[in-house]
Amino acid sequence: MKIYELREQGFSVQEKIANRKIKFMVTFFWVLFTVLLIAGTFLLMLAVVGYSPPEGAEASPMEAYADPSMTPFYMAEIIFCLIAYCLLKVAMTIVFCSDKKNSISLKVHEEKGLPMCFCREALTTWQTILIYLVPMILIYIPMFLICFMLNGGFVDGGFMFMLFFMEFFFAFDLALVAYVLALKIKGNINYIAVNDHVYDLTLFKKTYIRAK
Repeated sequence: MKIYELREQGFSVQEKIANRKIKFMVTFFWVLFTVLLIAGTFLLMLAVVGYSPPEGAEASPMEAYADPSMTPFYMAEIIFCLIAYCLLKVAMTIVFCSDKKNSISLKVHEEKGLPMCFCREALTTWQTILIYLVPMILIYIPMFLICFMLNGGFVDGGFMFMLFFMEFFFAFDLALVAYVLALKIKGNINYIAVNDHVYDLTLFKKTYIRAK
């Protein structure tokens, strides 16, 4: 919903600009989510392929090796997945956005240098969460399968590290998702405008006194 419409309807407005403490917490959870994603991915791969060598094999499926001749394919995968991840976030934003032509744009975060999808409208907290979670899932699953499906059931180290690299971007968005969810639980926020990722948010909440 457009921000001026929410103001006209009498929603209370609160700006949440990150101070030093919030920036520290964002960085902390960014690192924490990255570690948890990498550890979780490793354990999931271990559960899928196992660690003990299969009968007749000399090496363990988890003894990952990266073939130097595959480097162009590794780089192509990470570039493709980064572009696809950004486009999926744009597509999800288009689904929920009212002005699909003028309200959405891609930009690079000024401080972190990471690509991000910018929406000039305020969306519900659950719409905001889905915009970031759904692309993660859609990118994670194919990358996870590629790690061992193209190497005869053995983990390909190059593709695995490309997945770990993508999880660095996933964790940055997960920090926003966790923050939005915390704001929803704590303040019962109805709409939220993501102005500068997790560092600048505008919160909208219904009030008992409504403007005519």
